[in-house]
Amino acid sequence: MKRTWVNIFAPFILLLGATPVANAGSSATTIRQVAVFHEATSQQLYDIFTDAELHSAATHPASGKIQFIDPDTGKSHSRAAVGDELRGFYLPDGAPGLVGKILELQPGKRVVMDWKNAAWMLAVDKLEISSIPSILVLEFENNSIGAEVVMTHIDVPSYPIHMVKSPFSATGELAPLSEIVRVHWELAYWQPIRSYLLGRNK
Repeated sequence: MKRTWVNIFAPFILLLGATPVANAGSSATTIRQVAVFHEATSQQLYDIFTDAELHSAATHPASGKIQFIDPDTGKSHSRAAVGDELRGFYLPDGAPGLVGKILELQPGKRVVMDWKNAAWMLAVDKLEISSIPSILVLEFENNSIGAEVVMTHIDVPSYPIHMVKSPFSATGELAPLSEIVRVHWELAYWQPIRSYLLGRNK
């Protein structure tokens, strides 16, 4: 059996399912993952996603300095507020490679935002590029060993993209965007957050 990069990283990701959905005339996917963190609390995990300093410290170094920006005033906030833009993973030209808009916050429990990164623009067929952002729902729950993030990432396009180089692959990646996003959640978020919390709890 040929071992693709999806095969290699699949054991590290708990998937609840993937459902095809419509998106601007091309196929898209809903990605569901549960990321479990030992000796953590749901409040800690919520804070990592809503505090700019913690978000920068806990995620992959490629995220750079995460910012929550009021798009009307340009003012940067240390903590997320509804309507703010999350910006990070900056490109060589200084533009944010990730932009998300905070749509809903339930303190300690839930974050909802629209979410789009630079990979959306890397379609092999440029006519397939979608301008529609995906919707990201993060729910934070305590469990018997710590806490978990239940992630539902809706309307992630499935058109093939070619990443010539990324922080996770020096040789580049060629695969459906939804599959790259699925794996990159583990590489950019879940693994680094586990390492961060392990260091904090020592």
